[in-house]
Amino acid sequence: DYVVVLPAEYYLGTILKERAAPPCEANNAHNSTCVDLLYPPMAIAARADVTENADTFKEVKIDGTTSDLKMVPIEQLPEIIGPASHVMTGDETKVVEATIEVPEDYDYAIVIEYHNHKKTQLPILVEVLQEGNVKLNGNITIHNCPFATFCREVVTQGGKVATIPLAKGPATIQLHVPPSADFGLAAVNLIAEKEWNNEYLQQVPVCVRKDGRCVPQQYPPAGNSIVAEAEAGQENPVSGDKLPFPVANPKDVVVMPLDESQGTLEMTGVVPGRGHYMFLVHYFNPDNTPLNIGVVLQNDHFFEGKFIVHFNIY
Repeated sequence: DYVVVLPAEYYLGTILKERAAPPCEANNAHNSTCVDLLYPPMAIAARADVTENADTFKEVKIDGTTSDLKMVPIEQLPEIIGPASHVMTGDETKVVEATIEVPEDYDYAIVIEYHNHKKTQLPILVEVLQEGNVKLNGNITIHNCPFATFCREVVTQGGKVATIPLAKGPATIQLHVPPSADFGLAAVNLIAEKEWNNEYLQQVPVCVRKDGRCVPQQYPPAGNSIVAEAEAGQENPVSGDKLPFPVANPKDVVVMPLDESQGTLEMTGVVPGRGHYMFLVHYFNPDNTPLNIGVVLQNDHFFEGKFIVHFNIY
């Protein structure tokens, strides 16, 4: 009787699918639409990185002498991402080492930061030496990491995060790199055992970048919600344009900072009637891994609860 012509997107259903932007990569973050990925800040006890010292990583020759590694060329790793020492091996294994100053006697985890533009996975033996003694034989795997942020890998032993007892003073970390490697080393970090958190290794999407700029985004409004502003009736609120980190729509943002000097915030509000309610908290957490925040609610009775504040900016 008749012919109906439908766009392929409707017939195949592709228009109904949510298209997720790819992660921002080192060479396309400035001219594409992508998701910017960051790691939560680490509680670093000590760090050796090429930003401070270009000769942080050295190649160890067979005779024991060392030579400085060259930097990854900016064609592979733009300056805005940061510098990294270029680790290249031919047909033979190479040893690359860095020296780090241990601040005090304690047990530490070791986190390596790197960039790897090749689609390869490299198992690397990691040896930690101090005062001529081998303190650890561990492992890391260098994964494909073309992103606009250096990737992190923690040294493991027996499949678990390795914690190494180190004495105050210099320690040497040696990486035994297999043949056919081509990647960049950016830093070595020591994390005290008591400060270790697996969240340090989890990349978090912080914004969608379009042509290098973060696109402001927001949650959809909650219907018939009751809003209690944290800054209402409080002293020393901070406006969004005065925050030390970028946020979307800063002129519309006012926050109350919570820190060691002010760790408790009291807020009041009124509900229209008896019933069950859920509470949504809007926050920024640019400096911490997830935190469990205790909540006390008073409404004729006391109720206790908690919410998890994840690493979050923008």
